[in-house]
Amino acid sequence: MIRLLVAFFASVIFCAVFTTSSQAEDKPQELSVEFRRASFEPVEGWETSKLKANEKKIYLHPQAEIDATDIEKMSLKKNQQFDELMVQIALSEEGGKKMRILTESHLNKPMAILVNGEVIMAPVIRSQIAGAIEISGLSEKQAKSLVEQFEQFKKEPE
Repeated sequence: MIRLLVAFFASVIFCAVFTTSSQAEDKPQELSVEFRRASFEPVEGWETSKLKANEKKIYLHPQAEIDATDIEKMSLKKNQQFDELMVQIALSEEGGKKMRILTESHLNKPMAILVNGEVIMAPVIRSQIAGAIEISGLSEKQAKSLVEQFEQFKKEPE
C-alpha cells in the first residue's frame, strides 16, 4: 500500500491508492495539480474516474478545491525508511485554509489528488490537514517530473 504523509506540525499517515501517470516523453505538459472531494460510491453530479492501478471507480467532485495556484513550493525529499523520493508540497496561506476546510468537512472520506488530469492517489482523510503535504509512492522519474513541471508553472507570467 502506498503512503501519503501529511505534515501539520506533526506527520499524519494516510493509506493511499496509487496509480502511475503515463506521460508522453517528448511533449512537456502544462502542470495541473488538483485536490478534490471524492467518493467510492456514486454521488449525483460528480464525475466518474478510475484508479489505473486497480481500475477501481472513484467519483470526483466536479470542481477542484485546491489547485497549483494554492501551492507555494514543491520540492523533492529522500524518504530514508523506504529509500524513495517524496514530493513535498508547501501550501500558500490561502491554500492551507482551503485544505483545512476540505479535510475538516470530508473526514473519513477519500480526497482525490489529480496530476495532469489523472487520479494518482485517493487517500482517506483521517484528520484535519493544513500547511504541508508529502506524497510518496511515485517513481523517481514521476517525482522529478512533477517538481520540474511545478517550477516551470511558477516561472510563467500570470
